[in-house]
Amino acid sequence: MNKKTRILLIDITGDWLGSGAESGGRFAQVAQKAVRPLVSYPIGLMYLAASAKEVFGSEITCTIVSTALDCPSPTAVVRLAHTKQPNIVGIRALSMHRSMYQDIVRVLRDSLDDILILGGGPYPSCQPADALCDGQVDAVVRGEGEEAFVAIIEAYRHGERRWHTIPNVHAAGTPIRLDNNNPIRLPLDDIPFPEYSKSLVAKFAKVKNMSRRYSNHANIVSSRGCPYQCTYCHNIFGKRFRYRSEENVFDEIRNLYETHGIREFQFIDDIFNLRRDRLIGFFDLVVRHDLPLIFSFPNGVRGDILDHESVDAMIEGGTRYLFFAVESASERIQSLIHKNLKLDRIAENIAYASRRECVTGGFFMLGFPTETIEEVRATIEFACATDLTDGYFFVATYYPGTEMYDLAIKNGFEPSSEDGENFFKPKNGAYAFSAQELTGISRTARREFYFSEKRIELKRRQLPVFFSPKEITEITVSQITSCDIEEGDIGHDEYRRYMAPYFSFARRIDSMGIHFDF
Repeated sequence: MNKKTRILLIDITGDWLGSGAESGGRFAQVAQKAVRPLVSYPIGLMYLAASAKEVFGSEITCTIVSTALDCPSPTAVVRLAHTKQPNIVGIRALSMHRSMYQDIVRVLRDSLDDILILGGGPYPSCQPADALCDGQVDAVVRGEGEEAFVAIIEAYRHGERRWHTIPNVHAAGTPIRLDNNNPIRLPLDDIPFPEYSKSLVAKFAKVKNMSRRYSNHANIVSSRGCPYQCTYCHNIFGKRFRYRSEENVFDEIRNLYETHGIREFQFIDDIFNLRRDRLIGFFDLVVRHDLPLIFSFPNGVRGDILDHESVDAMIEGGTRYLFFAVESASERIQSLIHKNLKLDRIAENIAYASRRECVTGGFFMLGFPTETIEEVRATIEFACATDLTDGYFFVATYYPGTEMYDLAIKNGFEPSSEDGENFFKPKNGAYAFSAQELTGISRTARREFYFSEKRIELKRRQLPVFFSPKEITEITVSQITSCDIEEGDIGHDEYRRYMAPYFSFARRIDSMGIHFDF
């Protein structure tokens, strides 16, 4: 094929947005923007594009779009596709975006002829047969996609259509092989850096990122794979920890700093801190080069394998936002989900990071299979007793392809079409109480955690270290609207005065029918 191959890569983020999302005056526009979900760079697709361009150069064009920012409705997807006239369309989806993925596949098949449609990401990786959409999708890639994507483009350009012969690829009309999911062969240092165009950086600087900031930033993936066996996780990168060298990671960061002026970097590894020597070595490089950089870890770290020296290295190297993945404070649940955290150790590391004036946050999950109300209460009490500045209380979600899903089914869970579409919305599960009780427990957890005098003081002191006043308002108002709390429930006069403007903002957006998605 001598003609250029046109490729369109679609990252599904958020929900479909209504056409009237920003009507009703200036305040309504500000409020609507505040309640929209976090939007992250399509980093996986950016890696695919960089690998393809390294091989094919000017023989291909590659356009990357986000549904949240570029095509927030099926109609907009079709309009964009007609403009770009792609030969190949790749769609990346989380399991929670299954219905949006199927919407996109359907409208593309109905409106464009003779295109190759590919699926990738956690949903196609864990449910490849379902993601083929009864043959409307030509092939799905399971797990890591750089090598498979290049091989598919090569085959397409030579008129080959035997996609199932490519490792990690499952094609329509051929048997699904669940053992066909292998890590890429290239050392991670040899993979091209994801491509940050000027327009992409400018676009993502205007939206709320994973750290809940509006800033000129970039996402860094410094490792792949996790050796832990947590039952709720998709196994996308395998269970062998593979990592880039400290120098390679720093080179990418320095290049983005020099090219785009980016100073803020979010590490989104599954387990950045598995190797202590690598963590300390990386931040030593940052300190020695004396660049004015800021780091955040919105995806969380394994908190019980940190120590004071590691925390010191992170903070001295510019870390200002550090999340800890706790999930449950029940020893039985920790064993059940195969996480097996040392809870006393993680509490100590949270306290130490907080004393160093780092904004800390925790991830907690409620509603594990067989979990009792007493075990949920233990998790809430643990969270409230820590020195965390912030936290999320998610509803445990049982995704097909995970051990937790199988355990839930064994304990009577009956899947429905709405499962997994919202991490905060309680749904029927295999826990030892009702979904209605879980709704009340979740709201109680947020109320007790966010609005204790201890937490208000921590937020008042620490949030300005990392967040702007606008960002603090969005965070605080989202917390107010997530639970049953009134201004008068804040007992301490000083803290009530501090919280008064946020309650006023919350009342105003509530009167306009604008709501955070809890």
